[in-house]
Amino acid sequence: MVAEDFIRFRLAGTAVRERMGFDPTGENYLNYVADERKEKASQSFFAVIDQPCGMRVISNHGMSTGRKMFLEVLMLPLKNDMSPNPIVLCQSNEIKPIEEEQIPDNARVENITIVRRDFIDIGAGISDFKD
Repeated sequence: MVAEDFIRFRLAGTAVRERMGFDPTGENYLNYVADERKEKASQSFFAVIDQPCGMRVISNHGMSTGRKMFLEVLMLPLKNDMSPNPIVLCQSNEIKPIEEEQIPDNARVENITIVRRDFIDIGAGISDFKD
């Protein structure tokens, strides 16, 4: 969580790299959010830090191949012992039929649309953030 306009991928796991078609480590998450949603997307990440609380997000990801991915993401705030910037741990799972084909190597994420957002009380209440 570098700044309101820069949410860095600190480390992208193998499944995330495969889904995105490249390794986004070090890049700004907000680069993959539609311009009109960037401010709200940033606010949602900071809501997890400011409360603190967990968040579950269901989202559609539009790929450059035209394929749509349906994802469930769990987000939890973490203390960063290496810098003053807080960390939001994001664990994501694609929800898809078993028989669905793999994403081609050249597929890229073009846009992300939030379907549902739920906050999780981890001991300090939940955020009042709304989209």
